[in-house]
Amino acid sequence: MSKISIFSVGAIFLLVGCTSANSPDEFTEVNANPVETAVVTDNTYFTETFSLSASDFIDQPMFRLETFLGRPAFVRQEGVGAFHRYDTEACRIYAMTANEAGLIDRLTVRGLNGEDKILAECL
Repeated sequence: MSKISIFSVGAIFLLVGCTSANSPDEFTEVNANPVETAVVTDNTYFTETFSLSASDFIDQPMFRLETFLGRPAFVRQEGVGAFHRYDTEACRIYAMTANEAGLIDRLTVRGLNGEDKILAECL
């Protein structure tokens, strides 16, 4: 086929497709009966609580702790060991690894004043 005949056949398909489309009068209205809208009158907030403790992260890879706390504020690497500090609004969490696998050996949770805290208070 020549280029002109291929173009002609394509133009005919285009025109036939445009003329076979439904007109706007043939469509039914989707929201003919609108649903009532709910209005919240008081400030209601949903919070998710975690019952995690520091022992839940011992022998776990560091990235598991980062899923809850985000990126560390400070990292120090010495040989195979590493020290990570995470800062939250109420706490500082210290995670230490001393093995080649990079698994957490020790996790310490302190309040901003230096007092001992549990991990669930910091999340």
